[in-house]
Amino acid sequence: MNRYIAQAVGVFALTALSIALPERAAAAAPAESSWVPYMPLSALGDTAREADQMSIQRSGPWVEFIERSRQTREGKTTYGEYARVAVNCLSGGWNRVAVSTNSSAPGPWRRTMDLGEVERLTGPVTRRYATSGVSPEVWLQNFACTCPSAKAVLPAGDTELRSLYDRYLAANLRSVAYSGRALNLGTPTEADDVLAQLAAGQTFDAVFAQHGSWAPKMAEPRGRFTDVPESELDIEHVRLLRSMQAGEHRVVPVADTSRWEVYFLDSRRELPAPGFEDLRERLQHYVENSRRCGWKP
Repeated sequence: MNRYIAQAVGVFALTALSIALPERAAAAAPAESSWVPYMPLSALGDTAREADQMSIQRSGPWVEFIERSRQTREGKTTYGEYARVAVNCLSGGWNRVAVSTNSSAPGPWRRTMDLGEVERLTGPVTRRYATSGVSPEVWLQNFACTCPSAKAVLPAGDTELRSLYDRYLAANLRSVAYSGRALNLGTPTEADDVLAQLAAGQTFDAVFAQHGSWAPKMAEPRGRFTDVPESELDIEHVRLLRSMQAGEHRVVPVADTSRWEVYFLDSRRELPAPGFEDLRERLQHYVENSRRCGWKP
């Protein structure tokens, strides 16, 4: 799954948010002698991820910033893999939304997903609020969503918190779970043969066994997937299954290979958004930190 976790770093009204968000980070930069533009986000083996503090841009609960990899081997440090990361400080959703087409510098950018897709790939575990530990959620929460100021502010009341929940979360965090079947095949001709055999009355299990028992990872075992939520799929499968109707089949090429896949979507089930109480702590953290630093909620 193409997730940022491997690097250890709802469709909102802002789905069409551009790379250039309007509001810069509110906190003033320290004196130049102590200012470090890139801050460490995470480390995995000899590779670290760093975030550019000067690139932070905010729009409501969304924060975007530039991050890069830093690798040190045999005393030599190299940088690369520049990307733009989007974080939603209310929902906990986050992912890479653009990658640099230049391997040694930030930009030009190629957009890889929109903000609604970021939310659909964010599961319930990620939305749990935490400020300590070594998970990517904690690093991102501390970097993008926590004001460095210790200024005392009044806590938000239920009316304000519920208003934010209704505006940004109640409908926008709804998701979908899918059930169906899939086969990984060698050629489009083999895919046509599968469809012909099924149309002639052969069972899926018989066809699956006959064609070498190949199945996409999201459709195991034996080529079936049952009630799989979007947060457990990669972005390509989310886009594919969202475009399909129950009872439909689709033959698609497998990226970067010569193989093809056949998908049969049997059913889809709407998943409700997390409840207000489930996200209360996140809502409170967001409001209090926005007040401390003057971020626009």
